[in-house]
Amino acid sequence: MNIRYLSTGLLMLLVASCTSLLYPPDADWDMKKVTIGMSKEEVQSLAGTRYKLSAATTDPEGNSIEVWTYTNFSEEEYNLSFKNGRLTDLKRVISQRYIIRESAPKYPAGTTKQAEDKTSK
Repeated sequence: MNIRYLSTGLLMLLVASCTSLLYPPDADWDMKKVTIGMSKEEVQSLAGTRYKLSAATTDPEGNSIEVWTYTNFSEEEYNLSFKNGRLTDLKRVISQRYIIRESAPKYPAGTTKQAEDKTSK
C-alpha cells in the first residue's frame, strides 16, 4: 500500500516537472515592460533568451539590423527589430495556425449548376 502511494506521488511529481517544459511561461508578461530604445541586453533581461533570430542583415548605410521572434504559449509572436543593438520596433502577431476551410459546394456530387439551370427553365 505504501508503494502505491509512493508511485502515485512520483508520477505526480514527474508530470508536474515536465509541464514547465511543455508549457513555457508566457512571454507577454515580460514584453509589457519592453520599450523602444532598449539595448538587446536589456530586452533579454526582461523577456529571456528563448527567441529565434528571424533575420540579420546590414542596411545600405551600414547599420546592423536584427529581428528576434519570441513565441508564447498563447500562440502569439512578438517580433522585435533592432538597429545597431537598439530596439526600434515591437510587433505582436497572433499565429494563424488553424486553417478554416471553405464550406462545401451547394450542389451534390454528380450535379452541376448547369444541370440546375436546365431544370429551372
